[in-house]
Amino acid sequence: MWSYFFLYIVIFLETGFFMAIVLPEESLLFVIGSLSSLGKINIWLVIVVVIIATFIGDSINYLIGRKLGSNILNKDKSIIIKKEHIYKTQNYYNKRGSVTVIIGRTLPIIRTFIPFVAGMAGMNYKKFIIFNMIGAIPWLMIYIVGGFFLGNHPFVEKNFTIVLIIIAIFPLIPSIVKYYIKIA
Repeated sequence: MWSYFFLYIVIFLETGFFMAIVLPEESLLFVIGSLSSLGKINIWLVIVVVIIATFIGDSINYLIGRKLGSNILNKDKSIIIKKEHIYKTQNYYNKRGSVTVIIGRTLPIIRTFIPFVAGMAGMNYKKFIIFNMIGAIPWLMIYIVGGFFLGNHPFVEKNFTIVLIIIAIFPLIPSIVKYYIKIA
């Protein structure tokens, strides 16, 4: 049971409290899927725990954005965020918030800020949580089920550390490519 509790805490912290930079969620989900394939933990319970942790963590992150967002908006100047950027973000979320939330769930680091910004921008909570989970559940399943089916493959077993590093880096590739295109 402790493994499920640990999994819940890690996913909850990653989704609810800006811990994405220090918690490699993709690798963790793949490892958990691999452990499930070995019969160490129940994959169905893992899926339920991860979905609940994501739902609660993202909801708290959204509520923090909703509460702190008004404080940021009421300040004439903010060291962190310019007021004009907040208004642009609000307009963007009003026009394209649903798609932003769905796609943002697949992007490392960004996915942690999506709920906060949605709350700060005043996106309707019900709309946010529906589109957030539409984006989150398939993304979570890819890594958990991928770990389940690939985790006991001989190549993966022999090169497990390398596979985890690739899994952690893979979602960053579009951002890296975009960066190099921009500076070229």
